[in-house]
Amino acid sequence: MIERVLSPAAIGLNPNYHVSYQYGGDLELVAARWAMKERASPMQRLEAAMDHFRRAIEVKQDDAGTYASVADAYSLRAEWKLRSGQSPASDVSDGLSAAARAISANRRPWDALAASGALHLVQAQIERGLAHRTGEVQLAQEELQKAVDKSRFLHPRYRELLAEARQLMDTVGQAAGKRPR
Repeated sequence: MIERVLSPAAIGLNPNYHVSYQYGGDLELVAARWAMKERASPMQRLEAAMDHFRRAIEVKQDDAGTYASVADAYSLRAEWKLRSGQSPASDVSDGLSAAARAISANRRPWDALAASGALHLVQAQIERGLAHRTGEVQLAQEELQKAVDKSRFLHPRYRELLAEARQLMDTVGQAAGKRPR
């Protein structure tokens, strides 16, 4: 069923219009989130999303929305890999690069800021040193909070990740022997 919904004909794919590819990728992200919710691998859907985003970037190299979606895809991949016991390091790095590109090109970069916060949260979870872990979770919390405050249209996942960042900050603060701010 989902394959019919995500087919090029169903989404009205116009090869000369980057948004057609971006919408296709965003639909694949919805399918990936659903797979994760069902505890199934989202990797096939995430790869399909990345293919759509690559094509969108080929058509229009400087679209902030596409780069925000790329960052979101990398954050989902990183989260899945972390859950699966794989290293998410390259996904975190690539996702942060995409988020930075989207943020620098957009006056209202809330989606990209939220994705960046999600990636910093994954990075905090894999950091070994307390100082680095504290810095990453602090960045995650700040970026997620700003994005949530500024946009009521963000995916609810980011509110959940903000709560997770706060909880991790409390844990990190206790490990350091001090109360987090």
